[in-house]
Amino acid sequence: MATLDERRLPCSATVRAEADFVPVLRYVLGTRASLQQDGLLRVRGPSIEILAAQLADFAEHIGVLKPEEGRVQLARLGSHSLAATDASKCGKATFGLSRVPTLSLGTGRLCHQPESTRRPGN
Repeated sequence: MATLDERRLPCSATVRAEADFVPVLRYVLGTRASLQQDGLLRVRGPSIEILAAQLADFAEHIGVLKPEEGRVQLARLGSHSLAATDASKCGKATFGLSRVPTLSLGTGRLCHQPESTRRPGN
């Protein structure tokens, strides 16, 4: 019988991580990351797309070995991020948004605040 995590998080990826970064991944991902006997990590998520997006934060320290779809999705996210960064350097609107999303700490909700009203550091 499947565990709760296996039912809730049906997708997984096999990840190789820098040895000194494994504890960080296990701390951040909690029970979603399990160390296998071969030293690789098995990381679980609700879908390959969401799993790749979550792992993208750690791309400098990890490599997704399988599934191939996870590797492709992670590469796609990286290229989109690079394209957005390059476009913003040229002064182009990358997403056509005139407002910048910010997190309201008081409510914990994502809100949009016009750039002209943003305070430095926010």
